[in-house]
Amino acid sequence: MRKHRRTQSRVPNKAQHDNFNAADALESVYIDLIQVDAFAHAAREAIVELRCPSNRAERRTFDRIYTLVAKVADEARAALLHGNALVAALSAHMEARGAPGDADPPTPRT
Repeated sequence: MRKHRRTQSRVPNKAQHDNFNAADALESVYIDLIQVDAFAHAAREAIVELRCPSNRAERRTFDRIYTLVAKVADEARAALLHGNALVAALSAHMEARGAPGDADPPTPRT
């Protein structure tokens, strides 16, 4: 019986992960950003619908919550727009490079 043919003479000490795909990673982060943006804007709409408190202490707390929610919504929108620009840049780069095997990169959304 013939000896089994080995493709490698030995196993490397450090495993090499060559299955990383930057386009897939960027798409995953971008999808998460879309969700965060949706939650932030839903929170902003919900706080706008609350009735305004009558006394000063409650009003101060309400204003702080509103400011925090508005700030988070603005930051989420800015991050989403930045992600949109990154996805568009990656798409242009992959198209210019003609990367085989990388199907369609994520489509930028706002």
